[in-house]
This record gives sequence, C-alpha cells and structure tokens, in this order.
Amino acid sequence: MASPVPVVVRKTTDSAERERQWLERTTRRLTTIDIGRLPSSILDDSRRVMDSWAKQRSKRSALMVEKWLKRVMDEEKAGNSRAKATTVMYTMVRFNPMSEYWRNFRTKKWSKCSVNARHCTPSAE
Repeated sequence: MASPVPVVVRKTTDSAERERQWLERTTRRLTTIDIGRLPSSILDDSRRVMDSWAKQRSKRSALMVEKWLKRVMDEEKAGNSRAKATTVMYTMVRFNPMSEYWRNFRTKKWSKCSVNARHCTPSAE
C-alpha cells in the first residue's frame, strides 16, 4: 500500500510577496522624508532596492528604479555625505530592458515596442 502524499499548505505571505511589501514600504518612506535627510539605513539599502525593482520587469518598476537613482543624486547634491550614486546604479537604469522601453515610450521615439521585448527598435518615421 502506498503512503499518503503529504499536502503542502502554502502560506499567502511567501518570500516574493514579503519582498514586494518591503519594496513598497521602503519606497513609501522615500517620499515622506525631506531631501537631504534620508537616513543611512535607507541609503545603504538603495542599491538592493533598485536591483529588486529592476527584477520586477514592469513599467512601474522601471520608473521606481529611476526614482531611486534621482533621489540618491538629490541627496548627494543636498550634502548628505552617505549618498553616493554609483556606476552600478546608473547601469541599472540604463540597461534595464523595461527602463529602455519606458524611456522610448515616453519620448515617442519608437512607435512599436513590445512590453516583453528585450530591445526596442526605432520606427521608420
């Protein structure tokens, strides 16, 4: 006689959901703190936050990555000594396929661009 197959009950709060909630919470905090006063705890996590947003691969996530980079740059300009916009941060914005899609969509340089496309091609116009 075969042994019964165990039933695995999946919790509604899995690791991906917890990460998404953390991203949302951390990004919300970003908007509530004045420029120049962002605490080191958030600045230290900024690269991780940008990387996590970039992996979401959506238009919104592309905007969030850009938003984080801009905020780190604003913090640096405001004199926050812990804020440093790194090459890695710029690269996340520049070479994220969804950032490329969104930049091209906003500037209307490309008329046809698939949301799932790795690269967009210029229109013949």
